[in-house]
Amino acid sequence: MCGARRRVHHGGGCTTSSASHPPLLLTSTAAALYFSCGSGCSTMMLHALGPSTAAPAIMPPARPSASPPPITWPTAGQVQPYTPPAWLTDRLSPDALARLPRSRLALLPLPTPVHALTLCGAVTAGLPPGIRLYIKRDDVAVGLLGGSKARKLAFSLAAAAAAGATAVVTAGNAGSNHTAATAVAAARVGLDAHVLLLTDDPADLGGAVAAMGGLAAVHAAVGTRVHLVPAAVHGRIEAALDAAASRLQASVPGGGGGGAAAASPPPRVAVVGMGGSDAVGLFGFLDAWEELRQQGAFGDAAITDVVVPSGSGGTAAGLALAAAAAGNDRICVHAVVVRNDAAHCRRHAARMAAAWGLPPPSEAVLDVIEGYDGGGYGPLVGDGATERLAAAVGAANGLVLDPVYTRKAFAGMLAELAADSGRAAKRFRGGGVLFVHTGGMAGLLGVGGVADPHGESARGNQGARDAGCTLFVLSQARGNGLFPPCLFA
Repeated sequence: MCGARRRVHHGGGCTTSSASHPPLLLTSTAAALYFSCGSGCSTMMLHALGPSTAAPAIMPPARPSASPPPITWPTAGQVQPYTPPAWLTDRLSPDALARLPRSRLALLPLPTPVHALTLCGAVTAGLPPGIRLYIKRDDVAVGLLGGSKARKLAFSLAAAAAAGATAVVTAGNAGSNHTAATAVAAARVGLDAHVLLLTDDPADLGGAVAAMGGLAAVHAAVGTRVHLVPAAVHGRIEAALDAAASRLQASVPGGGGGGAAAASPPPRVAVVGMGGSDAVGLFGFLDAWEELRQQGAFGDAAITDVVVPSGSGGTAAGLALAAAAAGNDRICVHAVVVRNDAAHCRRHAARMAAAWGLPPPSEAVLDVIEGYDGGGYGPLVGDGATERLAAAVGAANGLVLDPVYTRKAFAGMLAELAADSGRAAKRFRGGGVLFVHTGGMAGLLGVGGVADPHGESARGNQGARDAGCTLFVLSQARGNGLFPPCLFA
């Protein structure tokens, strides 16, 4: 229980995660943000840290102005200049410096907020004493664009546009938030989007539409060209994406998507790595680390541990490389695996480090946690305990943990923290633990087993051909002549 900061929520039992949260932090544009946990609760003020080191513990709400200032929000396609932080540039070779991104798209309202978590007694009972839990709200979104995908795509798509691309190609599973975010963001900046959709049976168009659930409507709305490919392609996805880009440039006048005429010039296709986890998308979380530094997360808040879900591995790689490069190696980044495995996560981090001439993150900086993926990639099914945890956290904090990424990672974080109580060698450094909410809200649109909104999957393949191909320009990669058969054999 948290002493002076004890809160009452629906009859009691709900507390902040520690008795002494430092008076931090952080909103995107406002000077301060109020949080409370229900009727009768005390209110905590979280201050944006600025040049002044002294801020009142509580600030009254500002009086309405007769002439309120205009509200600013990132506009679609807005390109912002980007200056990499000195702690990174000081470590790079001249060649790497010449390749640095110098612009990004405004896909998120930055900085995203950080605040203390309120957890109920049943959740905090097993945690080690002195643990303070915070959350970084990358789940804030502009439309469907939020979370880790938006951070990565801000750099990847800016680079594609700067290189003169007219289309992008990426890959993912039926429930991929990344492919949907890529398609939406690409449409905002005038790029056609192609997706290699990994599926067990590329011949089953109706099954693919059904498996996409609500995300099918997203792809329909923005005119994504979805190409079904065997799931085994995942093992060589980079080669598949490169080959797909080459074939698209050679085979599809105008890049598709908008029904370009045959006389149109061939498209220029940029590859966006699966999950946005490539050497350019990496800057989404190198930049996020700098954002946290400027918000004071590693100062007054004394964050000692950062926890993220890990699928493709890009988020964990960016944060861990940033921690080492910025001299914050006393902070440990914990990657809770929701897809792939620990070896994949470490290999990816090492590859991203090599791409920029940096040393790979040590195990002291990057800790990979397995055992919480619920049996494999996809939504948790029938896990009542985790569902109740997500509901309790959501009710106390006004946030949603999605069933594919953040719910699993959050449960893993709490379980490993509790396990530290009986460990001689602690996994967590202790003190302030920051959970990065990486989004995943598109995953709540009914992915997995929910029929598409037009009902076409119920009518089988013919229905998908009649409507799916019209809506999603859905195609079978083996049979449409777009890709060489050997690529997907």
